[in-house]
Amino acid sequence: MAEPSRILVVDDEPSITDLLSMALRYEGMEVEVSHMGRDASRPLTKFRPHLVVLDVMLPDLSGFEVLERMGRDRIGGRLPVLFLTARDTLDDKLRGFTLGGDDYMTKPFSVEELIVRVRAILRRAHGDGDDGRLNVSDLRMDEESHEVHRGSTSIELTPTEFKLLHYLMLTAAGGVEVPDPRPRLELRLRRQRQRGGDLHQLPAQEDRRPGPPVDPHRARRGLLLAPDAGVVP
Repeated sequence: MAEPSRILVVDDEPSITDLLSMALRYEGMEVEVSHMGRDASRPLTKFRPHLVVLDVMLPDLSGFEVLERMGRDRIGGRLPVLFLTARDTLDDKLRGFTLGGDDYMTKPFSVEELIVRVRAILRRAHGDGDDGRLNVSDLRMDEESHEVHRGSTSIELTPTEFKLLHYLMLTAAGGVEVPDPRPRLELRLRRQRQRGGDLHQLPAQEDRRPGPPVDPHRARRGLLLAPDAGVVP
């Protein structure tokens, strides 16, 4: 029998960590929780997670800083990271992917979708599962070879562009046309280079915009409840 996947959840909201712990354990995974960024590195040697679900707006360090620290502290190969945060700007997503994040979800979120994304990251990390292909409208992506085609045209993407497009394709509803992200990405990169910086130095924008509170007693599997918007699929 294969060992269960070990997931480290780093989030300062107990309602979020309780809900994720319950849902991931229901799926047969082991879960460890950290509520502070400075504590997130401690489970790396004892718990040895296969994946980290990481909030950005933590009380002491940003999730971006936590990921940079993990890169210095972890032992062995690269550790997959899924960002889960209320920070939803393009700059935030670009920064997360550029620092080495594998996926990026925004709150409020679907627990069922998060589990699907966790399993997809684990599958890619271990080379298991299906053929690793995504199709949205006329866009085709091979997750293993990193090849992308729009119709019969091959699209060349940098690693960061590939991750952002992968995020868009996973997020898109079936049949929705996904825009080619390259023009915006190229403009953003050009402006950053003109300022003499790089994407690792994007402003952190540490204003703490709290996400909507979660009621774990009312939350059902696959759904989160946003008090002002009703049930969010």
